[in-house]
Amino acid sequence: MRLSRIFTPQALKTGSDVDLAADKAHYIGHVLRLKPGQLVALFNGDEAADYEARIDSLGKASARLHILQRLEKSCDPDIRISLIQAIGKFDTIDLIVQKATEIGVSELIFFNAERTQFPLKGQKTEKKLAHWRGIIESACEQCGRNSLPSLTIYSNLEKCLDDLPPANRLLLDFDSKTFSEFIPKQGQSDFQLLIGPEGGLNEREIQSCKQLDFTACTLGPRVLRMETAAISIVGLVQHLHGDM
Repeated sequence: MRLSRIFTPQALKTGSDVDLAADKAHYIGHVLRLKPGQLVALFNGDEAADYEARIDSLGKASARLHILQRLEKSCDPDIRISLIQAIGKFDTIDLIVQKATEIGVSELIFFNAERTQFPLKGQKTEKKLAHWRGIIESACEQCGRNSLPSLTIYSNLEKCLDDLPPANRLLLDFDSKTFSEFIPKQGQSDFQLLIGPEGGLNEREIQSCKQLDFTACTLGPRVLRMETAAISIVGLVQHLHGDM
C-alpha cells in the first residue's frame, strides 16, 4: 500500500516521536482524511529515505507521529538539471515550479528579464520565495522525491549568469537549430536550461548567454507557451539520459 507522504524539515529517527505544526495537521486530517492509528511516510529532504510513521494524536493545531521504520528509497534523477527561468505571470511560474519539481529538476533559478512585466522586488520577492517553497514541498510529497530542488531569485540575468558553474548550457530561442542537433559535452552530466519570459529575451540578453557558451536551440516549428517550453525541454534532456 502506498503511504501518503508528509514533508518535515526536522531530523527523523526510527523509534522517535515527531510533532507537526498546524498546516500539516490540517493536511493530514482534512485533506488526507486520516485518523490516529493510521500510517504515513515522513521525509525531510536530506536523506534518500522515507520514514514510516503512525499517527498517535491529531488535533486542529498539531499532530504527533511515532516513527516505526526507515524505508530506503530514491527516485531522484542521476543528472543535475538547473532550470533558469525568467519571471513571467505568477500563476504560470506556480505551474512551472510544481511540474519542474515533479519531473526531477534539481535547481530552480528565476530572474527578472528586461521584458518581465511584473518584476520581483523587495518584500514581494520573499513572499514569493515562501510561496514557491510550499509548492515544491507539496510536489515532492506527491511525486515521491526525497530531495527538494533549491530555489534562487536574481534581480537580473547578468547577476544570474555570473554565478553559474560549468555545465551543458541550452538557451531556448525560436530562430535557432533544433534540440535534436544538440550534442552534450563529454563527461559533463550537469545541464543549465535557460528560458525567457512571455515576450522572450531581448537581443542583448541573448548575446550575453551565447558569450557564456549557451547553445541556442528551438523545440520545433510551433510557438510554445513559457510553461510548455520549460517542461518540454527538461523532459527531453532527461529522456536523452534515460531518466524518462
